[in-house]
Amino acid sequence: MFILFIFLPVQLYASCQKVDWDQTVTLKKINDGDTVTLTNGSLVRFIGINTPEINYRDKSLSEPFSFEAKQLLEKYIKAGDKLHLVFDKTKQDKYGRVLAYVYSKTGRNLALLQLQSGLAKQLVIGRNDRFWQCFQKAQRQARMRKKGLWSLSLDHKSDSRDFASS
Repeated sequence: MFILFIFLPVQLYASCQKVDWDQTVTLKKINDGDTVTLTNGSLVRFIGINTPEINYRDKSLSEPFSFEAKQLLEKYIKAGDKLHLVFDKTKQDKYGRVLAYVYSKTGRNLALLQLQSGLAKQLVIGRNDRFWQCFQKAQRQARMRKKGLWSLSLDHKSDSRDFASS
């Protein structure tokens, strides 16, 4: 008698725990893959990820996949949409930006979306680490599938410091 075991991933994509929103705000514009501007003028920097930077002065100098990261957000959110913010231990960075986990009006974790698509790298700064395990799992899955940034023929042992962390 032969017993065949098939190991399937329990979860194809990582998902983070459900949380209550700390604040609901209105989107004015998407700056790049990890920063948005609100109608009240505040800049919100996504906690837990770093996306490649767009060079608005000379777009040819933008980092690989920077425009794709912004375009991915544009598929899920647009000016005038309500966004839900969840804060962690540190609520503002040294540049005065609000630090938050950002969710679309439908409840999609936008940082997790970027990681799953391979358009961001996990970045834990200070004590803002609420979802680090979930984010790490999403990044690992994108990396194994060679999605986005992970499709580049670079030294994949490097970390989030591969590109600017602003």
